Amino acid sequence: MYRAPSPLVSTVTGLTRQQRQAIREAMRTFVEEDLARGVPPDRVERCDACGGERPAAGFVAYGEARFCNDCATQYEISRTAGGVRDADDFMRRRRARRAARSR
Repeated sequence: MYRAPSPLVSTVTGLTRQQRQAIREAMRTFVEEDLARGVPPDRVERCDACGGERPAAGFVAYGEARFCNDCATQYEISRTAGGVRDADDFMRRRRARRAARSR
């Protein structure tokens, strides 16, 4: 007999909506803390994961790599759900998806 997945658990991430939201909220604190420390809201940096010029507030360092807050949040969700091993794995997968879309 077929059982539909629980609506509270994402079939994509294996995390509940509440777990994903908790990660997003925790990652948002990096932005808030950087702004409180005086990082200018209009300052930008290049993200090693997405390659975009993104707001500097909220960047997170993973070894040598620096991720914008959006990518860091996606990485933490993916890592927590067991979808990626580490930041290098996350970056490889992001690049492969971008390359596939540009074909």
